[in-house]
Amino acid sequence: MAFNNGQLTTQANWLINIRHTLAFTNGQMTTQAKRLINIRHTLAFTNGQMTTQIMHKRIKQI
Repeated sequence: MAFNNGQLTTQANWLINIRHTLAFTNGQMTTQAKRLINIRHTLAFTNGQMTTQIMHKRIKQI
């Protein structure tokens, strides 16, 4: 489903490009990506442990 004649579908390419665009600029993470990661860590962790609420949300996403 992900491959069509050896090439990624438009949707898969789009998702990969977004990840790379957000995460890397000449091998370094952009400020925007760092901010998103920091927000995620702040929301997900309290003294190094995931809160119950965040854990439930992640399980539903999977």
